[in-house]
Amino acid sequence: MTADPVPEVWELGAVLGRLRGMRAISTLLVVAVLAVGCGEDAADVVVGGSELLPSGVEPSGVEQSRVEPPDVPADEGGLANCEDLPELRSQLEGKLGARQNPDPIIDGVLLTYGMEHPDTFAGRWIDRDSGGVLMMGFTDDPEPHRAAILARRPTPDDFPAVDPPPPITDDRPLGERDDVVIDVVQVRFSEPEMEALLDETWQSFPREEWTDFGLDGTGYDIKRQRMTLYLVNPPEGALEEIAERIPDPSAVCVDIIRTPQPPEGPLAVIPDLAVEDPVVSCPGTPPVRYSQMIAPPSIDDVDHPAVDVLRAELDTPGGEPLPRGRWVVISIDDDSATFAALSEHSFGVAGVERRGDRWVFAGHASGRPCEPTIPLPPGLAPVEVFLDPASMPDPGDTTVDVLVSELGCAGGREMGDALRGPQVIETDDAVVVAFAVAPIAGSAACPGNPWTAVTVELSEPLGERWIYDGLFFPPKPLVAVADPLTSSEYRDSYPCRSGSAYAEASGTEGTDTFDTANRALMAHLGDLSEPLYDIEVAERGHGYERWRIAIEDSSGEVHLGTVQARRSTDGRWHIEQAQWCLTDAGHSDTVRNGLASMKRHLQPPADFFDCPTVTDHHEAADPLPRQLPTAGAVLTAHLSPLPTASYAIAVVESTQSMVRWEIMTTGAPWGPTITDTVAVEDSGWRLQSDQWCHLEPQQR
Repeated sequence: MTADPVPEVWELGAVLGRLRGMRAISTLLVVAVLAVGCGEDAADVVVGGSELLPSGVEPSGVEQSRVEPPDVPADEGGLANCEDLPELRSQLEGKLGARQNPDPIIDGVLLTYGMEHPDTFAGRWIDRDSGGVLMMGFTDDPEPHRAAILARRPTPDDFPAVDPPPPITDDRPLGERDDVVIDVVQVRFSEPEMEALLDETWQSFPREEWTDFGLDGTGYDIKRQRMTLYLVNPPEGALEEIAERIPDPSAVCVDIIRTPQPPEGPLAVIPDLAVEDPVVSCPGTPPVRYSQMIAPPSIDDVDHPAVDVLRAELDTPGGEPLPRGRWVVISIDDDSATFAALSEHSFGVAGVERRGDRWVFAGHASGRPCEPTIPLPPGLAPVEVFLDPASMPDPGDTTVDVLVSELGCAGGREMGDALRGPQVIETDDAVVVAFAVAPIAGSAACPGNPWTAVTVELSEPLGERWIYDGLFFPPKPLVAVADPLTSSEYRDSYPCRSGSAYAEASGTEGTDTFDTANRALMAHLGDLSEPLYDIEVAERGHGYERWRIAIEDSSGEVHLGTVQARRSTDGRWHIEQAQWCLTDAGHSDTVRNGLASMKRHLQPPADFFDCPTVTDHHEAADPLPRQLPTAGAVLTAHLSPLPTASYAIAVVESTQSMVRWEIMTTGAPWGPTITDTVAVEDSGWRLQSDQWCHLEPQQR
């Protein structure tokens, strides 16, 4: 889970669409997210008139002039560090909330005006630090532009800021509107001039030479009026040579990342198991004590300016909604504050930062409930660890086979020597393991990372001890990628029935794409309206997932399938291949026999409601429609947003107006789970109840 930045669609429009290298890929992903954040409520405008000055500079009272690059000390290479350059700030006070974007009608007016002045228009952005002032930059005298914008009315001919454009409900001149502030400023570079500078720089540094300089990408920071060079671990002398190649070093700043080296020696990251209150973190939070993470104070009990900013955002309509839940304070220091929204099935975070003399909302994110993790030392990054489903441990084993995969974007590389560990701590009751990886320096594509098989050596036979991932606190039991408790052993050698409709196994190239593999699978299966499904995650590899599926239809026939989904370079999933057939006669009971065996291994309580960890309404990522044409469509919509897992889905009760399913979930990410789910017909089918019983994993 990564924090979403505050929506700044305007500023992204000013980047000229010319960010280079891997930085460009990540920026395009951000654009797709930010577009969702545009508010639908119309906003009124009053145009302000004030000189745009660098942050911290007092207005001089003189007429506006070109904003020259400030006198910033350059480093030894003759290039300014971007972080040393003050951002351009308006002296006006805006009226947009931190998550609000302007009315797209107003945006269309200003965008059209900028397009009418291509030689001098520099771009548009939102000055969030000044309360959401709408900024327009030009290289010539800004006052004629200001007057023209004041007199401008929306028209149907304006360039659409969103497609389709909303209807014009207020056609007054922008100067007659009164609840959004616009500032116009004279700047150094127009869009064409910056385009030319980017192109010239691109030609000065051929792509094959980037690694020689540590160059990771280029871009344009309109708030600092500089072209940005992103550098990762530049070698000695690289900055001096870059400065020599660039025609105008005063137009450039550098953003330098120097990655720390991983600690030397054996991996040692598992905290002392006797310590009850170690330092932990959750996605989007700074490290804090475990006691503080699990029992944080409510925002109602904390008096602080950062809390006031969060409250104002919670009360502000429009924009992307904040996570729902009970808001608490995770940490507050001199310059930043982190808050969390707690609910039974989700964990949301929001950040507030101090900028100058004011606190400003910085962004928010949400995801599944947090499982606190142990922070890693600089130079190391987390990995995923699972038991190897092809080599599950037995009590007499003195080794344990696991699969390890890098979590961060790494271009699909094999970890090789970058993998650290395992660290192993053995007690009478448990085996605690930990792995980490030295991450790739700089940007990398995210096609999915391969699994690395590792054998963990034990000092004595495993016995009845459980195996845990020690980088979670409390340590988390390891499970397998493809769960060994599925019924696949009962259908390894089923013959396809000759002459049946499914006898010809065929590959199918999926044309529809989805944000997760599970959504792609559910869309392929359609309404889950048959009496029984056995869906096993058979393999999860480098950017792909493969399932083995058995479906018993209402006639008692069993359909066997192998379905594979693949993730494209843009992160979207599609069904790459699907092969199906009908079983030969006499095999209709095999799936139910397999499920009965699986249930015996899970050992659920005799009465579902005797489960000590029953929870209601396991969270789905999307709101579930209340009226669907079939009960199976309700189940499909309910399961689609969940993470990939192995399911056994059986209808246990069915009438014309109600269907009840028992769902056994045995694979990652939850471990063994029994679910009681009910859909009812109520002017269309809807989900009535959904209760989950989480079981302790049974290792064989």
